[in-house]
Amino acid sequence: MYKKISALIACSVMAFSNLAHAAKLSAEEELANIKEAMPGSIAAKKKYKVLCFSKPYGFPHSSIKTAKKMIQVMGDKTGMFTVDFSDDAKDLSAANLAKYDALYLNNTTKMEKRITDPLKRKELIDFVKNGGGLFAVHAATD
Repeated sequence: MYKKISALIACSVMAFSNLAHAAKLSAEEELANIKEAMPGSIAAKKKYKVLCFSKPYGFPHSSIKTAKKMIQVMGDKTGMFTVDFSDDAKDLSAANLAKYDALYLNNTTKMEKRITDPLKRKELIDFVKNGGGLFAVHAATD
């Protein structure tokens, strides 16, 4: 699984970095560029499930929408995973995370200062310790 998640991270970083100027494009141009930047189908032993968490607790970056499009297109085009989207911290519970293979933190600014419940933090750390994938884009860890 780690090789597949690593490939996923590498693809997302490359695609996202190629779209740095995307905020200046129309929505149609942006989507076309995202689709063009994505790799084709990737053979995987199973179809993974990814939770994209995009709640900014600090500055709400305009790239949040672009990153959501990117991960959706990547899942669709590669066939490697499906993605669900959330802005609700309740979805970071152990019970909910158990449904997923990986958690994608999308521009979750100041998350560490706003999610202060020790149980919620422990559940997130345990998810990763127990094999859950974790990857973050842009201001996900500031």
